[in-house]
Amino acid sequence: MTTQGPGPIAVAKTMEGLTAPRGAAGRRRRGALVWWLVFLAGVLYFFVPLYATLLFSLRAQPAFAAYSNVLNDAQFAGSLLYSAIIAVLTIITSIAIIARPRTGSACACRACVRSWSS
Repeated sequence: MTTQGPGPIAVAKTMEGLTAPRGAAGRRRRGALVWWLVFLAGVLYFFVPLYATLLFSLRAQPAFAAYSNVLNDAQFAGSLLYSAIIAVLTIITSIAIIARPRTGSACACRACVRSWSS
């Protein structure tokens, strides 16, 4: 008489129980892992080019020559001021577009209409 082990279906069910996370907790763990991977990809997407730019700028001989050349450039101060002005105007414009109006004329939702009436 030969002794046989568990059948292929029993082995598959056992393996399924070992490898697949169960229920909502398993889905949450996988979801958290995916979001951490996305976050890591975003961090790398931001910092790797920044680091490469820094390394490239430090290759100039003598050391920090690229930075001293920029600071000695006559147009640098004007360009920096122009960038600052455009940044401030962009922020003001964004706030004006996004900010909720304080007057009742711009919103017609029921809650706002009720508050105007009282």
